[in-house]
Amino acid sequence: MPKPRKYQDLYGAQKAYRQTEKGKESVRKYNASEKAKILKRNWKRKHDGTIVDKRQWFIDTYGDIEKALQLLDAREKNVITKVFGLNGSPPLKQKDLAAQWDKSPQWISEIKKEALKKLLPLQQESETTDEKKV
Repeated sequence: MPKPRKYQDLYGAQKAYRQTEKGKESVRKYNASEKAKILKRNWKRKHDGTIVDKRQWFIDTYGDIEKALQLLDAREKNVITKVFGLNGSPPLKQKDLAAQWDKSPQWISEIKKEALKKLLPLQQESETTDEKKV
């Protein structure tokens, strides 16, 4: 499919610039940048099908969100809600959450591990109910 007419001049200029030495160098710098590496990695993961929706994974593994959160204390509930995006907002990485709270990522990781250990009975229940359905 040809590009829209109004953009042809723009694309031609970009292509010509990339063929110059200065343009080649700028493309090399961009491709070596951390931003480009992250974009490429995420694009590859998306197309390979390895990106998992954290919220959906939590629901698939533990079943009902409210029932799972009732088993946790306030701190664990807060961490799990933010890490898995259970409150409707996008899931946060542990290092971002740690930076928000001025804590270490290891602290967040420990709380998450403790919380998931408490939720193990729910995980086993959901696995057995899945087996009964089959």
